[in-house]
Amino acid sequence: MSESVTTSGNRALEIVESARTLFLENGYAGTSMAKVAMNVGIRKASLYHHFASKDELFIACVVENFEDSVSEMRALRANTDIDDEQRLQRVFDIVYQSIVESPIGQMSPIIAETSRSIPEVARQFFDNYISKIQEAVGGILEDSAARGVFRPMEPRAIELMIFAPIVHTSLSLQMFGYFDDLAEHYDPQLTKAVHYDQVLRLLKN
Repeated sequence: MSESVTTSGNRALEIVESARTLFLENGYAGTSMAKVAMNVGIRKASLYHHFASKDELFIACVVENFEDSVSEMRALRANTDIDDEQRLQRVFDIVYQSIVESPIGQMSPIIAETSRSIPEVARQFFDNYISKIQEAVGGILEDSAARGVFRPMEPRAIELMIFAPIVHTSLSLQMFGYFDDLAEHYDPQLTKAVHYDQVLRLLKN
């Protein structure tokens, strides 16, 4: 979808939020357009007026609200009122919130599950969020390196240092969420703090 659901009307956004809840509860296969329509309180025909297929609706559930994170990251890069370490801390806040703490983070196992049968899901997820947020983070670190604050890093190194551990944390929280001792292994706030500290050390050495 090239247009954000947010810009296409409140009803469409309501449908996405309701459908996301059903996808989280029942998985992709266990969620039908009929169930979504019933949950929203509209006729199935009306649902198809907003989304032509379940695939299209699921993609909307995956990419919705990521534009806000990308815009926030771009604004952060342009903000000259904070120092580089504070800016990096805010980078971690934004990325952890959008990938780990948001409903999208909760959907990560379903995204992985459907990416083979519905490649467009993974494509849209990458094009609408991952590539844009990686570009924004890379730009922030390039600016810091140009100022001599951080050492220069290759894009692949940035991907491995910053994004890989966050995606791992998101998936792990969903896979092992029923463990009684989950917090001992995957406390998001503690993970973020340790992750930030280690990346900062690498960038400053």
